[in-house]
Amino acid sequence: LTIVVMGNGSGGSDDAITLQAKIAAAVLDQRQLRSLPLGAATGDAVAGVFEGGGERVCFKTSGKGLTRGIPGSDKPPRPLLHQGNAVFAREDYPLDRFIFQLQGTRAIAHRVFYDGFFSDLMVRVPEAAC
Repeated sequence: LTIVVMGNGSGGSDDAITLQAKIAAAVLDQRQLRSLPLGAATGDAVAGVFEGGGERVCFKTSGKGLTRGIPGSDKPPRPLLHQGNAVFAREDYPLDRFIFQLQGTRAIAHRVFYDGFFSDLMVRVPEAAC
């Protein structure tokens, strides 16, 4: 099976790579991304502030799971879908992943993949508040 999608522009929820992933999921009868239960230990391990690539992000736990937000931004934090093993996905961009590196019981960094491609390594800012 080969799926080709061409578009003019990127970065939106309907860009070519995201559409390609949605078409492939439909044709191959793959289920939508689901969120696994987020245990307290994993939530506590990954919550905090991380910096990298000129950006600062904040991960917070709530009753519904984990959110990712940009401190000082007008945009509300986005909910993330727990995929297991300290890996999180975004529902609106199904190929994006945030893969946390744990040291003991705490995440010291995470790798960011946008549209399935490695983008950044972000490290924890120890004393920063969300």
